[in-house]
Amino acid sequence: MSMKMKAFIDITIFFLMIAVSAFIVQRSVVFNSFIKIEHDEIAENVRRVVNAINDEIYHLDKICNDWAQWNDSYDFIKSLSQDYIEGNLLYETFKNNDLNLIFYFNNDGTVVWGQAYDLEEEDAENIDFLKNGRLDPSHRLISLEYSEAEGEKKKTGVIDTPQGPLMFVSRPILRSDGSGPSMGILTMGRLINQPMTDSLKNQTRIDFEIDYPLTDEKIKDIKDVKTTYVEKDLVFYTLDQDQFTDVWSFYEDVYGDPLFSICYRFPREITKQGLASLWYALLLFIVAGLFISFLLILRLQHNFIRPLQRLTDHALRFENQEDYSARLDLDRRDEIGTLAKSFDIMMQTINERTEDLKTANEKLMQLSQVDGLTGIANRRMFDEFIAKEWRRMARNKSPLSLILADVDYFKQYNDTYGHQMGDECLTQVAGVISKSIHRPDDLGARYGGEEFAVILPDTDEKGAFFIAEKIRKTVIDLNAEQKGADVNPSVTISLGLCTITPQHGDEISDFIRNADHALYFAKETGRNRTVIFSQLPDKFPGRG
Repeated sequence: MSMKMKAFIDITIFFLMIAVSAFIVQRSVVFNSFIKIEHDEIAENVRRVVNAINDEIYHLDKICNDWAQWNDSYDFIKSLSQDYIEGNLLYETFKNNDLNLIFYFNNDGTVVWGQAYDLEEEDAENIDFLKNGRLDPSHRLISLEYSEAEGEKKKTGVIDTPQGPLMFVSRPILRSDGSGPSMGILTMGRLINQPMTDSLKNQTRIDFEIDYPLTDEKIKDIKDVKTTYVEKDLVFYTLDQDQFTDVWSFYEDVYGDPLFSICYRFPREITKQGLASLWYALLLFIVAGLFISFLLILRLQHNFIRPLQRLTDHALRFENQEDYSARLDLDRRDEIGTLAKSFDIMMQTINERTEDLKTANEKLMQLSQVDGLTGIANRRMFDEFIAKEWRRMARNKSPLSLILADVDYFKQYNDTYGHQMGDECLTQVAGVISKSIHRPDDLGARYGGEEFAVILPDTDEKGAFFIAEKIRKTVIDLNAEQKGADVNPSVTISLGLCTITPQHGDEISDFIRNADHALYFAKETGRNRTVIFSQLPDKFPGRG
């Protein structure tokens, strides 16, 4: 056998080995990146559908709140006025607001007035559990719960009915100014039927289906056969096939039991394209290698070994460092150059998608930690930050101060000037808080409603009081007019302050509660002031 043929065989074998190595690297790293992107898109689609259902409940809550906090509704529970019924509770009201159910209850669960409509058939249909004319007060439909975040009582969720899943909102019936006592409970409901499903499809642009009713056998089949993924507050199940991935996620009712499943078929275009790219790159690699093998006998060093070494080093660098931004940039007009260009294009595509995904995740993380109205940290960021600083202050044996601030007479302000001005007021107060703290370790957050919080690590009681008073006085200097306020003709805030050096056995919840006690005392003793927890009377709740 000639040296030419030996060289050709050796080079061919060597080149094939490199091709196989490159394919293994791409298959184990690049293809897994496609799978990761596909998985993230599946999770995002499921989350969009769940959020769309939750948004429908949120909008239903807005309608129910407007009706429940209304003098006419308050009087209706006592008078059962026919004018109220004819003016507000006709079929057109249900149709125009896309409501299937409106019921008025006494506080003992007795039905004062109620009606349910099948909006598709335009026939009244009473739901079975309302045939007796009352519900037990502990029934999940009307057992209101206090929400600390929103500072009010209500009950929302989804419940099973003979007509199908019903999203509902129940609120206490109060006067227009929010005063009580509650005269009863107003419940509004909307069926999750096919028209609702079609509407959610249009909103999310996801072709999903709702599987209802669920049986134990269906639930067991989904949980036992499918792959389970748990991502924070999202749980979903997948079953991969050649062309599609079937996806399921359970939506729970107010009892915490799966009521229906959200299922859709996700086309595996991403992994299919990724696999095709891998095979295409491998094919180009082999073809180019066979052709170049003839030329390498004459110009072995220049035409084969050097570019192949660069390509090998690049593949190893990609395998070890996962550096998607690296490029070969071989200036060659042959098969190796074509292969290098294809490899660079593929890496550029992966790099762009990875960066896009990283940017989207960063934006999502930022949105999840920032209050949408005021632009400062939200309650979630507050909880994470105070837990982190609590541990750090405990290690350093340093003081940690917390200020809770509440806008005085904010409900009255909203009623007088409207919610838009109320939102502007909260935004201005948040701006004052942001400008009053300057250290990187300090945090100002919207704690809930018109309540704000300031976390001050490495700050003693005296320093925290200085910051609190600075905030209070700056809010007064805004000169935001507030008619009818007893404390000041302009907007004011009350503040409660607590300082602690965390030790073993101390609880964050007690720390926050103590600051809240101080805030409560400030509100009770005239508002527009800062109260320190350590200076509260011994008989005041939270002391002693």
